[in-house]
Amino acid sequence: PKGEVAALSWSPDGRYLAWVGDDNSYGWGTENQLWISNAESREIINATKTLDRQIGAVPHGDVASEQPPPRPEWTQDSRTVYVEYNDRGVGRILKVDAKTGGVTPLLEGWDGCARSPSHGGSTVYFAAETFDFPNEIFRVAAEGGRAERITHLNDALLAEIDLPEHDAIRVE
Repeated sequence: PKGEVAALSWSPDGRYLAWVGDDNSYGWGTENQLWISNAESREIINATKTLDRQIGAVPHGDVASEQPPPRPEWTQDSRTVYVEYNDRGVGRILKVDAKTGGVTPLLEGWDGCARSPSHGGSTVYFAAETFDFPNEIFRVAAEGGRAERITHLNDALLAEIDLPEHDAIRVE
């Protein structure tokens, strides 16, 4: 690619290099994608070219800032990469097959801001927040499914606060 290259991440076996970047095909309007290079054959694939979403662009509250995209997270067997992406204002996690570039959204029924995935065997852990609570840690099966909240760091504080109702507005 001829564009931006950021967030480099080597696979644990050293055979692949993944990064978030673009090919500058639309100038400044080009969205970041996940690129994977085979170190031996030097083949480079745009693993998320069929996904009409920007990789690494996850909403973080009301403040927009120019932050580098998070690094792709590899599984220990070097077969899968996890990355963050934004889907209509909702932060999601994408599971990507390193060889084929096949993509699978990881979370079902999710309406929060998921970020910083970390693979731990058969489970993916991530930080997340919603309108109802500040950051907590969640987990989901590596195959996907419903997320389970595993920390309750703010429960005592939230029990004392009457949060206002919120409306989600999505434009198709």
